[in-house]
Amino acid sequence: MKKTLAVLTILIITCTFSASAFATPPKQGKGKGLRQNQRACMNLTDEQQKQLSDLHQKFVDDTYETRTGIMNLDQQIRMYMETSDPNPGKLKAMVIKKADLAKDLAVKRLDFALDARKISPELKYMGMGKEFGRHGKGYGHGYHGVGKGAGVDDPKEETPSENN
Repeated sequence: MKKTLAVLTILIITCTFSASAFATPPKQGKGKGLRQNQRACMNLTDEQQKQLSDLHQKFVDDTYETRTGIMNLDQQIRMYMETSDPNPGKLKAMVIKKADLAKDLAVKRLDFALDARKISPELKYMGMGKEFGRHGKGYGHGYHGVGKGAGVDDPKEETPSENN
């Protein structure tokens, strides 16, 4: 009797958690520009959709070097911090260079958003910062896509632990 009750309890718990796992929709990746369902919500013409797709591809192409530079500097900083005696001056120079590249990317992202609004004025209501190339750790495949990628780190996500 106890075994049957234990098996039944385990089965009920397993089914409960399995049902809730299957009931949740899959998470969408962020930073993909205008996704198809967003375009449909805005009632864009085929010409506007093509213009926005072309504009997004131009943004991706134009910012490739900048995004690659940010990613490479981020990796260099992380690896250099793991050395036994990192030079603070060299680290500061790398961080400043990375910040300059991030600033350049932010300006290009703003230009992209303004150009997109010229194509479709509705975009001012669509959360330009998140949907138009916003990237960060956990928000990109590279810099535009799904999954954990090499994005600009959010300082709130990784705080160094204090060992006192």
